[in-house]
Amino acid sequence: SRKNGQPLNEILALGLIGPEAREAVPTLLEAFKNPELQPNVLTALAGIGSGAEAAVPALVEFLKTAESSKQSQPLETLLKIGPPARAALPVLEQIVATQTNVLRVLAAVAIARIEGKPDRAAPPLVEALRWVSQRSDPSWQFHVPSPRVSFPKQYGFGSREAAAWFLGEFGPAAKAALPELTDAMEKGRPWLRVLAARAIWRIDHNPAKVLPELTRALSEREDLE
Repeated sequence: SRKNGQPLNEILALGLIGPEAREAVPTLLEAFKNPELQPNVLTALAGIGSGAEAAVPALVEFLKTAESSKQSQPLETLLKIGPPARAALPVLEQIVATQTNVLRVLAAVAIARIEGKPDRAAPPLVEALRWVSQRSDPSWQFHVPSPRVSFPKQYGFGSREAAAWFLGEFGPAAKAALPELTDAMEKGRPWLRVLAARAIWRIDHNPAKVLPELTRALSEREDLE
């Protein structure tokens, strides 16, 4: 299907090819000039990942001028590009230094992925677990990475939820976050409790720590939908 005659599906299909679609990046950057196509272009560039290095300068300029509500997706794209996005480090460091919301979480994770140092992200993510997000804060539109993951197809994560998700992605390297994750699992809102339990399991693989919480979450399933 198309929207206003624009090839949205074709753009998204490029992201499914992965790094091998790097030759399409210049064309995607042309499409990126159209505000209506920007979300789909960012999704495609994230899918191309390390092959999208040529898009880094445009993403950096976008972050410098875009309002905060539009910054979470380009930050996610940069963290998916990983080490080839090294030129974005200055703007990412600035976001970590000046923001206290999910944008700081995403920027910290992007820095860690670019530098190949997961432990660098742990302190700001641990701090984020203590924040109480405000309604006006930007959110990260989490998309299901696999049909085996039973999240809603698209879900707006705040800073605490995003921090718990990425700490789980870092696995044992995030061991220092276990106390804060345990507190979030015991006292947080329903989705945060589940995400914190997932992170704890991925960090130390001790089922005794997470099974009671996951059992409780199942009994309160209507709160998670």
